[in-house]
Amino acid sequence: MSLPKKILLLHGAFSLGGIETHILRLAEELHGRGIEVQVLLLTQKHEARLLAELRQYAVVHFAADMLKNPASPLRNNLQCMAVMP
Repeated sequence: MSLPKKILLLHGAFSLGGIETHILRLAEELHGRGIEVQVLLLTQKHEARLLAELRQYAVVHFAADMLKNPASPLRNNLQCMAVMP
């Protein structure tokens, strides 16, 4: 079974916690296997140091930013979601 070439991980916020640490380690492993990792965060809430580390392995998007950008490929899908500030 072959692995996908790209993956999108979706999460609410990126504060320090178990799920966030798991996402970081998963992104690191997938990136190391040559898979393009993107993370979509539904809120702007994040811990700066953890986010900086995540950005070494993944392209990080914030839902609010994508909703403002008419050229965003995920914009139409995100407009259907309830996004918390």
